[in-house]
Amino acid sequence: MFGYALAALLTGAGLAACSDPDDSTHGAGSVIDAPEACAPGGAFAPLLAPRAVLDSGIAGGCVACRVVDPHAVVDTDPQNFATLQVGIGLAGTAFISVFDSARVSPPGTRVGFLVAGDDEAAIPLTVAVGQQTTITTFLNGTEQDSTRPSADSPPLALQILEVPILLPGAPPAETRFIGLVTEKEFDEVRLDFGGAVNLLNSLRVFSLCTGA
Repeated sequence: MFGYALAALLTGAGLAACSDPDDSTHGAGSVIDAPEACAPGGAFAPLLAPRAVLDSGIAGGCVACRVVDPHAVVDTDPQNFATLQVGIGLAGTAFISVFDSARVSPPGTRVGFLVAGDDEAAIPLTVAVGQQTTITTFLNGTEQDSTRPSADSPPLALQILEVPILLPGAPPAETRFIGLVTEKEFDEVRLDFGGAVNLLNSLRVFSLCTGA
């Protein structure tokens, strides 16, 4: 889907949404070795249909939330994007989940989404995604790694990287790669957007990219 360069730079917010910054075993993988490109056939590549099986919806009973054009995340047109919308100040999330029907990815895989904010957002995108997004991986439907804390394990660091290329439909300097480096194998990745305190009410999602 994307041949855009991801010569990514660490944002001023650094690694956001890590509730355990002193844990050297979680959030492994430095942003300075982030993938340079997300392009079909590359070591770091978009996951596309029909191999990619997409699911989307609303979690937490948010009546004001919705997902618009979710299949844009896995199609071959780089100008297409899905939109996750949530109500300001409302609990619940909108989500997109992508299942890899052909491969189980190993631990140590970098995976994440290319996203952009709303044109009229007053809050910097880095701040908003650090507060409002969660990335979770699954294997055969069972949760593996997550940037959200749980009773079973501390969260992994959510990596937020600037993308110095303006994607179609993205406001200037407001495109980000958000992802993690996994500690467990997985075959599905889910992005949740929203929460009890919503700083941003709309997030554009262009692609899921995964690699070594």
